[in-house]
Amino acid sequence: MLAAGSGAEVSAPARAGAFARFLREADPEGLLPYEERVERAKRLQALHMKRIAIKSAEARRRRAAPKRQRRARGPVGGEITVDPTVGESTATRMAPQTTQSEE
Repeated sequence: MLAAGSGAEVSAPARAGAFARFLREADPEGLLPYEERVERAKRLQALHMKRIAIKSAEARRRRAAPKRQRRARGPVGGEITVDPTVGESTATRMAPQTTQSEE
């Protein structure tokens, strides 16, 4: 069952509680003027959000790493070489290697 009201209305108490935590972190003793405490809490909240974004990006990068490695190998049985004069990579087909027992 869905909650009545918009998402902003439903999450308002949680957001208020989170911001109260940042207010306490900004001025644990309560000595600063309220306006200064709010400004510092906003900066702490922005820093917290940036840290979350960085962790999220790192997690996405780690999950995507195996996919990038598969693409980097090029076609099946091939390898990627870089032509320094062109600055682009080209995929080449590798010839199967024979052993002395096959000759």
